[in-house]
Amino acid sequence: MRDKYHPEADFMNSELGKRPSYAWRSISQAKSLLEEGLMWRVGNGEKIKIWKDRWIPTSTYHKIQDPVRVLSTDAKVAEIINRSTNWWDIPLIEQIFSQETVDKICSLSICPRTQEDRLIWASTKLGSFSVRSAYHLEMERRARIAGESSSASQSNPYWQHLWKIKVPRLDSEEMELAVIVAHKIWLRRNLMVFGGSISSPSILVKGAKDLLGDFRKSFEEVPNQENESSRAISRWSKPDAEFIKLNWDAALDVWQNRMGVGIIARDELGEVRAALCTALPYIQNPSVAEAFGARRAVEFARERGFSFIVIEGDSREVVLALGNSGDCCVSYGDLISDARALLSSFLHWKIAHVGREGNKAAHCLAKLAVSQFSSRVWLGVCPSAIVDIVCSDID
Repeated sequence: MRDKYHPEADFMNSELGKRPSYAWRSISQAKSLLEEGLMWRVGNGEKIKIWKDRWIPTSTYHKIQDPVRVLSTDAKVAEIINRSTNWWDIPLIEQIFSQETVDKICSLSICPRTQEDRLIWASTKLGSFSVRSAYHLEMERRARIAGESSSASQSNPYWQHLWKIKVPRLDSEEMELAVIVAHKIWLRRNLMVFGGSISSPSILVKGAKDLLGDFRKSFEEVPNQENESSRAISRWSKPDAEFIKLNWDAALDVWQNRMGVGIIARDELGEVRAALCTALPYIQNPSVAEAFGARRAVEFARERGFSFIVIEGDSREVVLALGNSGDCCVSYGDLISDARALLSSFLHWKIAHVGREGNKAAHCLAKLAVSQFSSRVWLGVCPSAIVDIVCSDID
């Protein structure tokens, strides 16, 4: 079918053609749904157009809403990446976009080792297509097409009833959402007046819920899925002979809009061989922060010349992703893929999950990094901030 209908283009850029078959016509009708469900995961930024493509993960629309400035309309994401640091060119981004958009862009992870941009399915958490998610997306599309204005049809009894409702007092969670929605409405109004673009109310509400969800998630404790009988093994344990165990953890500061990573490497005797803490601005997604920390732990092990390592953290999601050899389509998949590639350079390696009780030393270093917004490395000595924790771990 490809040879007949789109031999020189991919499916998303193909045309219906002359006298198409019933099968091809049916497949082509799903293209608009795919276009709405797919979004780009940033690699090197060479394939993604800043203002025309879908690549912002925190809103339903996934496109930049700010007006075109400084760069051309067809500018690529690669133009706002600083290749000398392999990170976002924050001064340039702050010059071009509103603060809200700056926060969204800079919260995206970029793999330090250049990888190609990739299309992923935005309607599932794992980034992989599913029929169920496509069905729900299509239902949302049809609801939007049906119209959302409360004044579009005066005969609609639902809207007439809605305006007569006596609104009850809002609880704290509802008030938080109401405040964010009000802020989003104001930003939407400004974009319409000054930028000439406008998004639908459902996109606005979805974006507000996503933002509130990320905010609440950053304060959540990692759920303890272990039963009473298994909690004892959540304590830190010494690695096997000749192995170095590197524990990592990430911490977020939503008010200062930054993240910190803590890493501690210990040998079979429980002695500290090395430790590190580092911080980055803008990262506010807990999973992205943990994935960045895991990758940095592997990189740190290679920098120190370790050959037999155990990489251990309390993020079950990231640990499972690292240990799985399958394709990783999540938003932070490039970090996972790069960490896997780095692991292949070691003579022997293991990935392990530990409860929070067994990861206190790394967590303390992560909190230190995010509070001081600084980076530091200790070689052969134990950081003073975690001496008591390290001693407790080996008792």
